[in-house]
Amino acid sequence: MQILPRLEDMRVFAKLAAVGTFTGTARELGVTKQTVSRRLMELEQALGVELVRRTTRRVTLTDVGEAYAARCSEVLRLADEANRAVASDVEAIAGVLRVTADPTLGELLLQDIVTRFATNWPDVTVEVLLTSRKVDLLEEGFDAALCIGPPPDVHHLASRKLAPASMWTVASPDYLEGRSAPRRVEHLADHDCLAAVSNPGQVVWPLRVGGKLRMVPIRARIQANDVATVRAAALAGLGITHLPSVSVRADIRDGRLRRLLPHLTPELGGIHVVYPHSRLLAAKVQAFVALTVDRSKVLFRG
Repeated sequence: MQILPRLEDMRVFAKLAAVGTFTGTARELGVTKQTVSRRLMELEQALGVELVRRTTRRVTLTDVGEAYAARCSEVLRLADEANRAVASDVEAIAGVLRVTADPTLGELLLQDIVTRFATNWPDVTVEVLLTSRKVDLLEEGFDAALCIGPPPDVHHLASRKLAPASMWTVASPDYLEGRSAPRRVEHLADHDCLAAVSNPGQVVWPLRVGGKLRMVPIRARIQANDVATVRAAALAGLGITHLPSVSVRADIRDGRLRRLLPHLTPELGGIHVVYPHSRLLAAKVQAFVALTVDRSKVLFRG
């Protein structure tokens, strides 16, 4: 089996052909004369030809060596151009960025980030998919995801935590006016409940009772498969609901909703931005992750 010449051996030979001496070549390449001599010998052995005739002071190219030196210079030029092109692509914030997110985070976080990202980097085309299902980033070709819950425990994905997350039970002051606010799980049976569910049917709320997580059945006056509809119903004073803290934090802060049963709050594991685990992460993804982390500090403060 023929051993093909290595690109670095070709680079050494091209430099030797241009400089004319082992000492000068070694000096320009920052290596020893012995290294230059060894690389030349390995190249001649791989090709099966003599490329230079050695003298005490200079090297003289054979006819084959002269022709091969010209070809080496062209190959090296093309290789250097290819490397520069790839490096330029890596450094450039351009191309298509595909992002997916839990629908709850679409309005609360992703809209702001995508708008700012597209403004900052006009050479990037952004594609967004909002879905509550678990997306396989690599299999489905996504660059990043925003999700609620624990970070992924797989070697090919990395994540940054953006904010803590838990489930909060809330109601508007108008709904609670003239009613006794629930203080125990059993009291929920006396109230109108509003439920965000993936599928209609029996509704259960995860609540931490007696130090353990329990799925508590509730009677839902309104069911919807999106958080926004249920939140709107709660703001309208139609009942008590149980939603991710990130979706109602601003309402609590501004007094539009009141938090109930805080001692029963279950943790969700946090809000994370997830992306492929790679030392050579594309510049557009690095920029998106950095912007997401920065904006989260502003949007989730307090």
